[in-house]
Formats: sequence, structure tokens, C-alpha cells
Amino acid sequence: MITINLQDLRYFCSVAEHGSFTKAALSLHIAQPTVSRQIKQLENELGIKLFERNSRNLVLTPAGVLFRERCQTLLGILDLSVKEVSLLSEEICGQLSFGSIITLGSYFLADLIKEYHTLYPKVTYQLWHGTSFEILEQLNNRIIEVGFVSAPFNTGCFEGLPLFTANLGIFMPQDRQIGEKENCISWAEIENAPLIVPQRYSRTVEHIFKENNLGLPYVICDSNSFNLGLLLADSGIGYAISPTLGKRAYSNTSLTHKTLTEPKNTIEYYVIWRKNDALSAPAKKLIDLSTKWGKQYNS
Repeated sequence: MITINLQDLRYFCSVAEHGSFTKAALSLHIAQPTVSRQIKQLENELGIKLFERNSRNLVLTPAGVLFRERCQTLLGILDLSVKEVSLLSEEICGQLSFGSIITLGSYFLADLIKEYHTLYPKVTYQLWHGTSFEILEQLNNRIIEVGFVSAPFNTGCFEGLPLFTANLGIFMPQDRQIGEKENCISWAEIENAPLIVPQRYSRTVEHIFKENNLGLPYVICDSNSFNLGLLLADSGIGYAISPTLGKRAYSNTSLTHKTLTEPKNTIEYYVIWRKNDALSAPAKKLIDLSTKWGKQYNS
């Protein structure tokens, strides 16, 4: 039965890389005779020659080439396994600073942070709420590590991963419903309706109206507050335009929700961070968990 020491495999890989017992010994910080002796024992154990010596250095035999490939794979798996196990033993703690646009804060973050807190109970939070511009500014100034925003954002400054997409929709009181269909409504059907429009989507709404020859929308109120728009719609002042994800965020009202179609307008949401920044362990865990949640919401 062949028994091989893992340390001998590391010696072998180092000699194969450097083509020299002496250089390998220097890189391993051990004596050169130790390396040459261990390689000789390895060859004896395997019963095959691993190196040939030419005028300048050591050259792998065909068997040595194959053995090096297998050793590198084996040692790579071993090193990765040790790293993964050590990470499991590391306690995730400290303060996590992150920010979110108002829309996602009302819909996505509560459930996400609930699970995060279950997994990492020793992490505390510094949470910022604001517009996309404010969240990007806080990221840029390193006030927060992670941000939840809607596209677009400057990919030259920030890296990000997609979470999910949503369409624009409209909220209305049940006793003041418009539109012929139960779950969707066309832009033409809200042509003359008093609209409550989030400031971020004002230009989008105007563009859609123009492209569909509907003139200018009747905007009774534009607001940077998603929740305020829904409250105004609930009071009967007008019809609130918002991403369709808002339906869950404000399900405790009497509002009815319909998705705007013809055409649909897709909004993409991302988790982002400053490019080339070294993230803390709590921030990395938040990014991983948020992408998992994003896949669930997309499915």
C-alpha cells in the first residue's frame, strides 16, 4: 500500500515549479538536502521517476507531468476545504452600515434583515433610507458599505449584482377603480386620471405618455416618498404610480393594484458597493443573502 505525506507533495510541486532543488528549498525555507531526500523517497514510494536532470535544471518526466496535475488539484481542494472550514468557525460580528432607496426599504429589507439577524445575531446595523442619489453619495463618501438601488448607476465607481425586476403599476381605492381589466391597466386608461408620481419616475411617465400620443399626464402630486404617495391614494386624492413590488409593502390598506401595460416599463434593482473596496465580513454576508432573496422574488 502506497502511503504519501502531503508535505512531500508540496515539496514535489515546488521543485516542479522551480526546476531546482535549491530554488525550491529557498522558497520553502528549508535545507536543500531535505527537499532532494524527500523527492527521492517519493519516487521510491511510487516506483517511478518523476524528474530528469539536464545540463541546467530538473525537468518533469511524462509521469511527473501527470502527477503534478493531480497533486495541484488535490492540494487545491485541500487548501479550499481548510479555508471554508475556518470561515465557518469565524464569528460574524460588528456593525453593518448600509442604505436603501425608499421603495426597497418598504418592501424588501424587513424580511431580508430578519433572516440575516437569525444567521448573524451579533451584528448590529446602521441603516440609511433615501433616494438613489443619496444612497450613491453615501457609498461614495464611505458612510455605508452596501447600497440597494434601482438602475442605472455609475459602473465606473460601483460594482453590483442584480436582485430582481419590477414593472410600474398603479394603486387606487377599491371604490374608485379605473380600467377594464382586473389586474392590469393600459397607460391610455389613466390619460385623464389625477396621478401621484414618485419624482424618480416623473420623466419616465412623461416619456411614456408622449410616446403613446397621450399628451402630458395630469400629475396632481409628485413626491420623493413612496409611502406618502400610497397614503394620498388611500385618501382618494389620486392614483399612485409605483413599482409593482409596492403591493406587498402596503397590503394593509384598501388599495387595489394594477400593473401598467402597453408598454410595460421594467425597473431593475441591484445591491451595489464601491469598486475595489475591501468589504467587511458582515457586508459580504449581506450581499450573498440579498442575491439569494433576489432570486426568490424573481422566480
